[in-house]
Amino acid sequence: MLDLHKCEHCGTLTYHVFVHGHYQCNHCKKNTDPCCSGEQNMITEDSPRLSLKQKEQWRGYVSTKLQSKLRRQATEKGLTDSQADKYIQNNLKKAERRLSRRKSG
Repeated sequence: MLDLHKCEHCGTLTYHVFVHGHYQCNHCKKNTDPCCSGEQNMITEDSPRLSLKQKEQWRGYVSTKLQSKLRRQATEKGLTDSQADKYIQNNLKKAERRLSRRKSG
């Protein structure tokens, strides 16, 4: 389900898309959330200072970095594309389980 927002620039009721570290209007493509709104570097997902949107951005960044790392590892191991996809999915699931254990424990 898409979250509709009214764009401050064009006034259109549309959804915002996440592009290059910020959200932009899907209609006029204007930045609706500056990429530097005073966030601090080296913060973690658990930081109480993060808004829900910032936590979502942080998770996306970490997931992308992890997927890139796993893709390189799969290539170094000489895995085929289908084997590499399974390797990446399995390792992402392991990382999620470790993270959920850390949060609950």
